[in-house]
Amino acid sequence: MSIVHIEIADPRSFVITLNAVDRANFRVSTITVLDDSMSPVWMIAADNVAIEPVDEPENDVQPALIRGSEVIDVVRSDSHHRPAVGRYIRTVKFGETPPGFIELVPRSDKCLAPLAIGNTYHVFVNGTESGSAIVRI
Repeated sequence: MSIVHIEIADPRSFVITLNAVDRANFRVSTITVLDDSMSPVWMIAADNVAIEPVDEPENDVQPALIRGSEVIDVVRSDSHHRPAVGRYIRTVKFGETPPGFIELVPRSDKCLAPLAIGNTYHVFVNGTESGSAIVRI
């Protein structure tokens, strides 16, 4: 059973609810939303997670989000294994960055595109537990 539950909030948005097994110690590092072509639509990361833009991944990092051959951002591989890294969050609405998180996609010079009715979106949550869900708007 996935820890990620999606509820359609209105015709152009949804709410992500996280149901971790170990709620007391559950921390979220990143939440990523991709469209059907697997292009990033929205990505947030806890402000205490090491995120570095790079041209090529190094040995001590894992790609967090890849589009084609371009590495968008990487998260240090050890950040997913330390309970103190990441932030506790129970729900988040698409497009609303909660306290303790930073928005990585879209970049600060771009606006968040509205969700398209009829399209499918893929939601990925990484942290001390990971999960994913698919939502059709």
